[in-house]
Amino acid sequence: MRENVFITGANGWIGKKLLEKLLAKQFNITALIRKKNAESFMLEEKHNNLQFIEGDLEKVEEWKHGLNGVDTLIHLAAKVHTYSKSEKEATAFYAINFESTKKIFEKAEKYGVKKGIFISSVAVDDLTTEKEGKIEYAYASSKIKAERFLIDFKKSSNMSIQIIRPVTLYGGQDKGNFRRLYKLTRFNFFPIIGEGENLKSVIYYEDFAESLVNIMQEPISSTKEVLTIGAETISMNEIAQQFKKSNKRMIIVKLPVTPLRVILKIINIVNKTFSLKINRQLNTLIQSNTYEYEENLKYLPSKITFFRNINFKNEYIGNEPKK
Repeated sequence: MRENVFITGANGWIGKKLLEKLLAKQFNITALIRKKNAESFMLEEKHNNLQFIEGDLEKVEEWKHGLNGVDTLIHLAAKVHTYSKSEKEATAFYAINFESTKKIFEKAEKYGVKKGIFISSVAVDDLTTEKEGKIEYAYASSKIKAERFLIDFKKSSNMSIQIIRPVTLYGGQDKGNFRRLYKLTRFNFFPIIGEGENLKSVIYYEDFAESLVNIMQEPISSTKEVLTIGAETISMNEIAQQFKKSNKRMIIVKLPVTPLRVILKIINIVNKTFSLKINRQLNTLIQSNTYEYEENLKYLPSKITFFRNINFKNEYIGNEPKK
């Protein structure tokens, strides 16, 4: 008997790839999307084991019936890839990433869902006590709040719950740091701040989707409560060299850190908002973001996609994410 799977965020960047991989394995799938379109109608027509339902994450009562008869819930949808700039925006992070997650899992348990998988973020690993709760860290704060709720909820629930923290994802229609970094190559210039030896833990988006399918099929009792999923760790120098393969005219320039910080302080006096934005981008180029994922490599596909093998021109050009 085929397992029944419910996915939120099925029309997103990772969700589409996850959907593709689950369909290939013949699972019965109910996929929550905000609004049906030509693509969703075509997929339903092609696959008799797929059903899309329309719904808003914040209005669970309107689509909760879709959880009836479900074996596994994969909660992928979230508000991501932005720093909150106001109290209103911070509130939206908590509403979607925490409050909606809470309601979805509570309803799932009532409908007898056996297993729940929540996609969190390694941003919570970098969240200090001083940062938690501040407006600009609302994304990470909302995710850690959801994690804490689920860990506590699991103690009194009949549902098995797994929390997944992916490292930096790249490829396809990503809207994150890698696409922003690659956009710099359009100017035939790529800056490295400092020596370029700072490290990043990364995973190709298709490999992450495959790992979710593999984790889903594992008994949760045999896994850790929180799994960090990554594939490799690379340096900023390696990132620059790989980008250069896609643009031979690109010049890699190493810039000293201290003068840039001084310039940033001057900009901060004139325009604090702009300074904050530049500072975050600067930190992306300077900081190391590494995480312990080695013990979870077993969940990745047998053939991993390595960063050094990606042609970023083919990967990103003409494959822009939807607004």
